[in-house]
Amino acid sequence: MERRKFIVQTATPFLVFCAACSKSGNSTNSSSVDFTIDITNTITTPGSSITRDGVIVVRVNAQNTNSSFIAFQVECTHAANPIVWNQSAQQFNCNLHGSVFSITGAVINGPANRPLKAFNLSLTGNNLRVTG
Repeated sequence: MERRKFIVQTATPFLVFCAACSKSGNSTNSSSVDFTIDITNTITTPGSSITRDGVIVVRVNAQNTNSSFIAFQVECTHAANPIVWNQSAQQFNCNLHGSVFSITGAVINGPANRPLKAFNLSLTGNNLRVTG
């Protein structure tokens, strides 16, 4: 087999895999997000989360203030795999390729190279409104 043909045949599956990984991970709905969560019925304890409309909302502490909650796009910016909240480490993990994001959505560990999109939160009584 000639060298060029060998390289093309052996490299093609790898390149297809890489192309799939490099697709845009920002597939969170392009339409705006606007929903309300009753915090007395959901995300009642630190570390609990809810996913809705492409957003993961996490309760990071037991207080009832805006800063007790965070909301980010649920898809990793690398390959659009859903992220999960790791309460003990206070970070988001992507279990597909190992990307890690901070509590602010910043990339801690790649292969992701873009931060998570953050959403606005406002707490009125027991209603947490998520917009963005």
